[in-house]
Amino acid sequence: MQVELNRRISGALSWPVAAGQLSLLPGALSLFFGLALASIGTAQPTEGASDEWCAVSGDLVLTNGRILTVDADDSIQSTVRIRGDRIVAVGDDVGSFGCDRHIDLDGRTAVPGLINNHLHFLRLGNRPGYDVRAVETSTSIAELQAAIAAGAAGLPPATDALDGTDFISIVDSWSPRQFAEQRRPTLAELDEAAPNHAVYMMGYPFGPGVTNSIGKRFLEAAGIAVSDEGVIAGELGPELNEAQRAYEVLKQNQTLDDKLRSLRDLVRFSNTVGLSTVLEGGGSFPGPGVFDEYRDYDAVMALWRERELTVRFRLFFQGWATVDGGIEAIRQRVDNTFMGLGDDMLKVSGLGENVVANTTPIQPLQMFVDAYTIAAEHGWLIHQHSVNVQELDTHTTAFERVNEIIPIAGLHWNLSHVQEIDEGVLERLKAIGAGVAVQNHYYHGSFPMGDIGPPYRLILDSGVHMSAGSDGGPFSPWISIYHMTTGLTSYGDPILADQAITRMEALRAWTLGSAWDAHSEDELGSIEPG
Repeated sequence: MQVELNRRISGALSWPVAAGQLSLLPGALSLFFGLALASIGTAQPTEGASDEWCAVSGDLVLTNGRILTVDADDSIQSTVRIRGDRIVAVGDDVGSFGCDRHIDLDGRTAVPGLINNHLHFLRLGNRPGYDVRAVETSTSIAELQAAIAAGAAGLPPATDALDGTDFISIVDSWSPRQFAEQRRPTLAELDEAAPNHAVYMMGYPFGPGVTNSIGKRFLEAAGIAVSDEGVIAGELGPELNEAQRAYEVLKQNQTLDDKLRSLRDLVRFSNTVGLSTVLEGGGSFPGPGVFDEYRDYDAVMALWRERELTVRFRLFFQGWATVDGGIEAIRQRVDNTFMGLGDDMLKVSGLGENVVANTTPIQPLQMFVDAYTIAAEHGWLIHQHSVNVQELDTHTTAFERVNEIIPIAGLHWNLSHVQEIDEGVLERLKAIGAGVAVQNHYYHGSFPMGDIGPPYRLILDSGVHMSAGSDGGPFSPWISIYHMTTGLTSYGDPILADQAITRMEALRAWTLGSAWDAHSEDELGSIEPG
């Protein structure tokens, strides 16, 4: 048990501490250290205790740091003591015991574990093939090629037995606009990066896609049209386009073991960027990447049962009430699922983001009122996708109608995305104790829903509770924090500069703000004793 525990802790610490890069990372993982230490125990030994006692009972003490606690005063401390899965002391003097294990932060900044308020983590975690998350910070085709080459270096080369699960598949969280060249890579450029591996890049969820020579041969054999430049057409329409069909081909032989491999990779990446907790959004757009609400939890459940999770999941189920079917789907979900079922690493937390199946075009107001009433009666959280003026007004009105019968302030409901939110809606939400959940949809400069937003500064100044996340955008929280504090896009356009907020405001939204959304603000989101 102790060997396994040490492996988990050293794995979490080795990259950020040994590399000495991105000074915020060690502290971003500090609350995860407490998670990994949960089975050590809470008793303190007497002076001169044996090595055996210390092996199971010692505290972890982080020293010589610049620890941003995100407490009520935004205090900065130097030392924190962690016992079991709890922080027991913070300050310049946290005491000393014989079995203490120390990590010298050497002046690095430390923050609470970051919490994403709305992320389709499992959608990407269930992808076919091998992901390359370094694409998120690539600013040119050359950097993209280097990232793909680095990912390919550790993979077996393609063989005649190639199938979709052997591809390097980059299907989320990137845009051609982030590259200096303002375009997708070509077939030749992907060949140069990975001459011995199949590569497929797709702008999720509709494409277009692009592949290299090995991928082109494979996909053409499956009936997919690929241009000489490796482009696979994709456009929004009622039928699957070629890019979506290509993705479907990659998924067709995927097994649970393949999904477990992909999910483990994404969890490991999340550990390196300090992402400790995810409010999982479940469902997604129709097509081959659609999230199966009944089977696509299998991989995360398997890792949870084996105690392999090093990122917490708070599950929010899609409601999918429809005009034709009414709210029966929501009633069945609530009647047959225990709110809060699970443990600290994986827990049922609420309904969202689509409590009603369609918000565009907006569905009848009464459907939302009826669906939200069921949630309120059973104490379920609501995270409601709400983008444009009509949606924001309808959903806020539904919240108000329910609040007249059942006060919702204690339920921590929110509207998510809120690109077009204004002062009037913010005042209405504040009056009933609801919040807003923002994401960085315009980091790449465009988004198919709503105007440029959200207005971060307007929201914070209103006094409404605000949390932060990334939805289907970049998985690294630091990209979102950069966007929130500068208003800049991935290619340097200051489209939201007038709504920029401070680093501490962004950090609070990504920690305590998102903890509030999961009813966990007393357990997560700050570095305080308790």
